[in-house]
Amino acid sequence: MKRKLGISCALTFLMALLPGMAAASTAGSLPGGTSIAVDNTAPVDGDILLMPEGETTVDVVDTGVATVGGGSVAKNTTVVYVFDLSGSMNDTAGVDCDGIAGNDTRLVCEKKALEAVNTAAQAPGSPIDQSGLASFRGVFNINMCVSNVHDVDIGTSGDQLLVAPGLDADSDSVPDIEEVANALVAAGSTCYLGGLQRADEILGSSTNEVNLVVYLSDGINNTGAPVSTFAPVNFGDNTTVLAFALGTATSCTTDDFGLGSLADVAVASSTGDGSCEQVTNLADLAGRLTAAIGFSLDQLEIQVDGGPFTHIPAADIDSSLPTARDFDVKTAHYSTPVTGLAVGEHEICVVATGTDAAGEGSVVECKTIRVIQLTASPALEVHELGLDNTHTVTATLAGDGGGTLVTFTVTGQNAGATGTCSPNPDCTTNSSGQVSFTYSVPVAPSSLGTDTITVSVSAGGDAQSIDVQAVWQDTIAPATTCVETVNPAGSSIPQAPARGGQGQNQDGFYFIGAVDDVFGPVNLEVFVRDTGSGTTFGPFPAGTRIKYTEATGATPAIRAMAGNNGGGGRATAVDYHIIGQGDGAIFAIDGAGNASLRASCLVPRPPK
Repeated sequence: MKRKLGISCALTFLMALLPGMAAASTAGSLPGGTSIAVDNTAPVDGDILLMPEGETTVDVVDTGVATVGGGSVAKNTTVVYVFDLSGSMNDTAGVDCDGIAGNDTRLVCEKKALEAVNTAAQAPGSPIDQSGLASFRGVFNINMCVSNVHDVDIGTSGDQLLVAPGLDADSDSVPDIEEVANALVAAGSTCYLGGLQRADEILGSSTNEVNLVVYLSDGINNTGAPVSTFAPVNFGDNTTVLAFALGTATSCTTDDFGLGSLADVAVASSTGDGSCEQVTNLADLAGRLTAAIGFSLDQLEIQVDGGPFTHIPAADIDSSLPTARDFDVKTAHYSTPVTGLAVGEHEICVVATGTDAAGEGSVVECKTIRVIQLTASPALEVHELGLDNTHTVTATLAGDGGGTLVTFTVTGQNAGATGTCSPNPDCTTNSSGQVSFTYSVPVAPSSLGTDTITVSVSAGGDAQSIDVQAVWQDTIAPATTCVETVNPAGSSIPQAPARGGQGQNQDGFYFIGAVDDVFGPVNLEVFVRDTGSGTTFGPFPAGTRIKYTEATGATPAIRAMAGNNGGGGRATAVDYHIIGQGDGAIFAIDGAGNASLRASCLVPRPPK
């Protein structure tokens, strides 16, 4: 039999072959009208899958289900049964065909086969819409064909040559076509041509897209004109002849009288499309007829990224393929690995192929998935807090087409810090798969330390996170000052050089202070070092007012003055009097332990 691809199947299959195009539907029809569908369920079309950090490919398991005969069925098939009623059909078949122990005749086996097929044809998944019945025999001594069409609607006026398989117009619980067939008797010789002519007559009433002629005979064509003279009127390219040689007295190729064989009958349609098979054990006839006009699910194939279609291994399918040919719904679930998917977009197509009485057809479903991989940078960045209090992390999703949400969470020293995303404020990736997160911390000692920024993305039911770090440090020392101030008893700062030409401040009164980019005054410790003896005094708060006296050979000493108020006193108060052997050198240490350069408080040695 030639294999045909149904129109809907052909369109669906074509769509699968167009680059970047997925099938519009998972469902179609086999050439005989039987429904066929494939649902490529997981991963779902449009899914984004995450590749683990450091990997170069990812594997997925593609799962789905294919069905033949389920769902909506196009009832678009007509079946015409053609019975051989020659006398040899009364011969015993040597087998039990009716389920009652005994040796049935070939005619009984023929009738029981029609009954079994007609019952099966009423199944929900069957595409058979109409059934008809013709018969043939011959009168050998006058070389005449005797053939008939049969009214298969009992009780309705007029001859109804085609009816639904289950029609029971006389309500006796037996479909009319079976009841008519059971009443037929056999006698005479064999004339193949008559059976073809009557089938052609019946098909004149068919309105379906597919016509099937089931032609049965146990005899040798010995009467009437040759099969080659058959001139069909209603056999078209939608007609398929399925011939069966019954028993052992004849075969598909037997042609002892030159009038044509059953193989010739099988190609009697206008397109020569048909088949013939021999059934030697007539107990098998019902099953063989059902298989001939039934349907099957034959194979499942998968294609990745436009490569070749390959069979899905039997071990990955829960049903044995091909299935039996009958009218039962066929369902096969598959689960098969797809390996080595790199970052980027991938198309996965699954094709289900089935066969019904009119031939083979396929339906395909394609889906597109995307594999992405998350990276984040910089992995570690150190900031000098006094100069830079802003940190930016850039997330990159290789293979992403944009629009994927990335979350950024700050923990550690500045836990809970919030920021902004760019270029998309909603923190979704741009068309290059990138999004940046920027946050700032206060310029304050509380910000010093290490932050962990967790960059996370979710896709396809999976999640991935990467941790990067920002270190906030302070390595810049404070700046110290030694500022001249007035003698509490005076109103102005003595000018230097004065008598003797020495010193910065002739009276030795100073404010000693320090400032820092990160630490405030209360977190700074100020010290005074005697450059002559190396003695260090302090710590003092920034803003302390001192009187420094340089005395060669004196013992370095410090004493609180009457106006001392703990440092940073009134403008006219002196907090401490320091005596040293050299000038005063001021330095400060901040909360991070950074020591400043020294600032000089120059005073003259006495006498001034």
